[in-house]
Amino acid sequence: PEELRASLFETFAAASVKVNDARKDGLGGTITVVAPTEAKGLEFDAVVVVEPAAVAAEDAHGPRQLYIAFTRTTGHLAVV
Repeated sequence: PEELRASLFETFAAASVKVNDARKDGLGGTITVVAPTEAKGLEFDAVVVVEPAAVAAEDAHGPRQLYIAFTRTTGHLAVV
């Protein structure tokens, strides 16, 4: 969810984990943070969906965005 995006990057930085921000840098890198709206039509080997209830509650299109997030993986899906 949008409300957790900044803290997600802070958590990765605190753990010295390099991540790519799809909004600033495009796709690439080992870990890329991508919102469901940015992932529509794309596929990934593995997807981690963070706080799905918050994603669904973000706006009127939340349930659709959650569906998009859940269906972007070709291999592994984790929900936290």
